[in-house]
Amino acid sequence: VLGKQKNMLLHKHLKLYLIDQDGVLADFETGFLEIWEKVCPEEYKDKLKDRQSYFLEDSFPEEMRQEIISVYYQKEFFKKLKPIPGSIEAVKLIESRGHEIMLCTAPLKYAGHSLSEKHEWIEKHLGKKYTKKVTYAYDKTIVGGDMLIDDRPDITGLREVPIWEHIVYDTSYNRHLTENKRIRWDMDNWQEVLGI
Repeated sequence: VLGKQKNMLLHKHLKLYLIDQDGVLADFETGFLEIWEKVCPEEYKDKLKDRQSYFLEDSFPEEMRQEIISVYYQKEFFKKLKPIPGSIEAVKLIESRGHEIMLCTAPLKYAGHSLSEKHEWIEKHLGKKYTKKVTYAYDKTIVGGDMLIDDRPDITGLREVPIWEHIVYDTSYNRHLTENKRIRWDMDNWQEVLGI
């Protein structure tokens, strides 16, 4: 009995981290720019620098909207994204400390291939076991966990108050959120912020 109680105490501080895929693990922005810079007019090449909207297309004139969206709706776009430097190592470190990780990502609406490509990306960069540790959800508020690491500033859905704490993955378009804790994998204190 004492051994069981001790074991429960040891595991009491362990957490379930929900980690977004695009913009946190997979480098969505660089993947977009590699394609976009080849086709975009010269005057729009720097439009994404320090962008203020989560949605790329909001940084451009309305008439360019469909052209921009078509870049990340291309087949193999998600599959070919590079990992954000330090992201894979961070996942492995969190797990090595005994915590649980569940990837939590939203597939593109009206692009069924994005689901299979995200799955392939996970298997390639994190290994087969992580393909069983992923939740594909348009509404992340109904997913259970202790913390959600996500670059999206406004995560809304059925639950007005999700059970997880939103840890913001730092980017130019979410810096208006001043009350949330924030991390980047290249920050010295990300482990301290996450409590690992």
